[in-house]
Amino acid sequence: MMILWFILIGLLSLYFIVSYKEKMKKREIIISLVLGMITMISNAFMAIFVCLAYLAAQVIMENHSQKMMLYHPAKKHELWKTLFFIFMMGGLLGCINVFLAMNSYSLQISFHLHFLFDALRAGIFEEIFFRMFLFALCLHITQSTYLNHTQVILSYFIMVLPHVLLHNSFSIDMMSVVILSLLFGLPFALMSRKINLLTAIGAHSFVDFIRFIMLGI
Repeated sequence: MMILWFILIGLLSLYFIVSYKEKMKKREIIISLVLGMITMISNAFMAIFVCLAYLAAQVIMENHSQKMMLYHPAKKHELWKTLFFIFMMGGLLGCINVFLAMNSYSLQISFHLHFLFDALRAGIFEEIFFRMFLFALCLHITQSTYLNHTQVILSYFIMVLPHVLLHNSFSIDMMSVVILSLLFGLPFALMSRKINLLTAIGAHSFVDFIRFIMLGI
């Protein structure tokens, strides 16, 4: 299933990058490379798609009024808000995630440096590949300068469901899909839209980092 996502989003990313190459900014290229290099420490293959999906999303959303931002440096209290949601919300969701997983796994508390880079890889890749790019695609499809209420709701479904279904690819349990969507998918999507993408990446990474330390998986 995942290979199909790689093919689909990879090809779409290349198409948008080539089609809108005149909109590409040096700053965004540098950011994509930095994100790709962090991801590469854990998984070089995924790093390629991080760069492609990020650049494609940026050229699609260029000048759009509802563009998803990596970070808003000019906004008041942006840094403190970002740190709060990364560590407080990420910590809370991480504890919930461990609690739910303990139905199938036992505690195996340990720390390895690769846990940190694996967690960062998961946060960066999944928030850019499944969240940012798919939201940018929604903006492209609607071709509107401002999403209406219905379009906003549909965009959240698109940002949440593919990622959640991928985590349940072996067996589609509707209750698990609903729980994972409401507890994890929707909060990350809201963070990326209402605060900034860095918050969603950080909180997502922190959730996985807690799981790796507590369960080793």
